Amino acid sequence: MFNLRNILFPTIGLSLISIGSCILPSQAQALINFTNEYDFSTTSAPVPEKGLIVGPGEGISKSAGFGLTKFTSLVYSSLADALAGTQTGAPFIFDSNPQTFGKNEPQGGITFIGEGNDKLFGTLKGTNTVNPSTLTTTVSGDIIINGGEGRFKSASGIGTVLANFSLDFNKPVNTGKALINLSFDAPKSIPENTSLVGISVAALGASLMFKKKHSRTKVEVE
Repeated sequence: MFNLRNILFPTIGLSLISIGSCILPSQAQALINFTNEYDFSTTSAPVPEKGLIVGPGEGISKSAGFGLTKFTSLVYSSLADALAGTQTGAPFIFDSNPQTFGKNEPQGGITFIGEGNDKLFGTLKGTNTVNPSTLTTTVSGDIIINGGEGRFKSASGIGTVLANFSLDFNKPVNTGKALINLSFDAPKSIPENTSLVGISVAALGASLMFKKKHSRTKVEVE
């Protein structure tokens, strides 16, 4: 002899568990690892009256993952250190925070731009090393991801940038390549409402079936 309760309760329980499993991913975080090379260009220029080199940059890639096919950046360096480094090959620092150099300039950083309103925000700091013979500049820096928009809202994480470009202050634009590596957390996608509705209806139907069957006598099976 068995009771319908023994069959229907597990069915209802599984339905409710399914609902829970669909809701949880909307609150969870997804770890994203991102590596991509960009065509890099910069219009870095000395600003003698401020004692700075101001370095706007841009990266373009046609095949970057997650649709992040473009980035823009802005960093600062000490003009005196940069000139010395150009002559001696000594590394000099760059930072997206102008306060590092005691200057009240607009805050810099790096912004990765994707489709629609997808954006990923971060800070930048590291070193530039210039070969005095060729004026080839090697960039090695750290990225801290501190927010985003669209699919990357509230993203956080870390990363690195390795870049090379030819430095010539007599040219309006210097070009090269930039390799970006990122590891960051971003919210997982919220499941479609139709999935939740379907599961909820199934659970409700099972519950109503139990109430109807429970009003009858128990079923015996030989």
